[in-house]
Amino acid sequence: MPCRCRRLFPTITDSRTPVTPGLRDRWTHGVGGLCVLALIAFGASSDLVGQPAAPPHRIAGGMFEASGVVYVPGSDGVLFVDDAQTREVFWIELLSDGVQKNPAVAVPLPGADVVDFEGMTTDGKYFYAVGSQSKNVGFDGDGLVRFTFDPATRKAGHIESVRGLKRFLSRNVAELHGVEHRMGDEVLNIEGLAWDPRRARLLLALRAPVAGSDALVVPLTIRDPKGPFAAENLTVEGKRAMRVPTGGAGLRSLEFDPLRNRFLLITGAAHNAENRDFRLYEWDGTEGSALREVRSYRRKLKPEGITRARIAGRDATVVVFDVSAYEVIR
Repeated sequence: MPCRCRRLFPTITDSRTPVTPGLRDRWTHGVGGLCVLALIAFGASSDLVGQPAAPPHRIAGGMFEASGVVYVPGSDGVLFVDDAQTREVFWIELLSDGVQKNPAVAVPLPGADVVDFEGMTTDGKYFYAVGSQSKNVGFDGDGLVRFTFDPATRKAGHIESVRGLKRFLSRNVAELHGVEHRMGDEVLNIEGLAWDPRRARLLLALRAPVAGSDALVVPLTIRDPKGPFAAENLTVEGKRAMRVPTGGAGLRSLEFDPLRNRFLLITGAAHNAENRDFRLYEWDGTEGSALREVRSYRRKLKPEGITRARIAGRDATVVVFDVSAYEVIR
């Protein structure tokens, strides 16, 4: 895995927070010799706007552009994707205080190759991960993958993928008509993925495009649950996207919270210039319904994945950050 510390250093260093030896040791445990510049600190609680909180934990085991996360039911761990890795996801187990039990472990997905992994979710049986479809390569290959995962063996199985996802969406979603012939992050950029248990469907959360002041969510239904996981077995409800009032912000993560019976979503800048702080909202899943803000994050932290979890017998919310970090909210 290439070292990305030189790029991360200006992003996550905060001059207001001294880098103490103890902090260095705690945040770099498990990173080993990947790069010395990993000995850096996140900003203080002021990086979490509106609610005081401890700084995020660095992900032990490497440097990761964590972009999506999902809880593994019945375990104390989560799977997450790194948008720079195309053929594997990663597994971490957490202790009761939110600290990692062991360094992150790569979980290969044999036969799958998804460019720019972004979102993850589960329907309770299968796990799903989606690529952004925003890059100049890979959009005609595997776009959405489904697999099983055994936390005891740390292995994935029953791997299937939807190929040509961008083409499928271009031909089946009114707001995305013609995107299969265009390139760029502003044309189509999927950054969130959720399972809606109330209607047994997948929801694709788009960072771009936006529709005026609304973000877009594409509802996907698997026609035959016993059939293959392929574009031919998918349908878009109503042939259109749902609209979510975000004030023009794009969606950076989406997941269902069974305790609240609502969705948790993270918003941020719709395009590559990070000119907005990130905000965490609750959403009831109804098109056009108002959002309830929970908290916000400074834009430099780049929270891009959220999941409800149960760690050491206690309910929690896990957030992953694109700057190789995570937090556990009780």
